[in-house]
Amino acid sequence: MGLARRTLRGFTLIELALVAVILAILAAAAIPRLQQTALRLRVEQAASELAQLLRAAHEQAVASGEEMVWVWDPQASRARVEPAGAEGGEGAPAGAALRSAALPDGFSVQLALDGEPVACRCVRFFPEGTSEPATLTVGFRTHVMTATVDETTGHVVLVPGAAAR
Repeated sequence: MGLARRTLRGFTLIELALVAVILAILAAAAIPRLQQTALRLRVEQAASELAQLLRAAHEQAVASGEEMVWVWDPQASRARVEPAGAEGGEGAPAGAALRSAALPDGFSVQLALDGEPVACRCVRFFPEGTSEPATLTVGFRTHVMTATVDETTGHVVLVPGAAAR
């Protein structure tokens, strides 16, 4: 009967402390990995949104029959799509352009046309379905995603990592 009473009393303080220490060690090991995963997912989400805007520019050019331009605005840290000739906001009706959400501080966006960095920070999409050959690289710290625009089809492919040089 004495043994049965002892098993019904629960855990000792030492057992509870040991479990708490083990859980703290496991949490300390998991937190950095979870933070890296969260950063990677933020970069993937931002790159995916910018790539989707590139796709929208291609679709609008084909559907409307007029040249469309995807424009990166480094001051606002966001992209927009507008008709050619409206770069900078002039000529486009207010609110008519598609826009991305602003990227968080610390994100980098690099745009290259035909492998060369460009000053205009824009990609043109033509009514016949073609576009300028462009590579868009989005990064934050060590996490990088690259969107490539195919010149002949205007299709956009998003892949992890930096573009091959």
